[in-house]
Amino acid sequence: HKTGRTQTEHERWMVLIRQADRSLSRKEITAYLKSKNVAVSERGLDVGIMNLRKKMGACGECIHTLRGHGYKFRGCL
Repeated sequence: HKTGRTQTEHERWMVLIRQADRSLSRKEITAYLKSKNVAVSERGLDVGIMNLRKKMGACGECIHTLRGHGYKFRGCL
């Protein structure tokens, strides 16, 4: 990937941008990733999102944490 993302990071990115402006629970995101054969826990998801934000630069700032729920992607594209 051009941004230096791993395949797992790419899958995290894709679920967020495909559901842009929709709040996604950690459970929904982990279920999607597991359907793509990506092993992930909810805590692992949080760490992975943090790393993805760093790698995505300005677009990473468009990943919003919804405290106690999950994440939402908005803006950027």
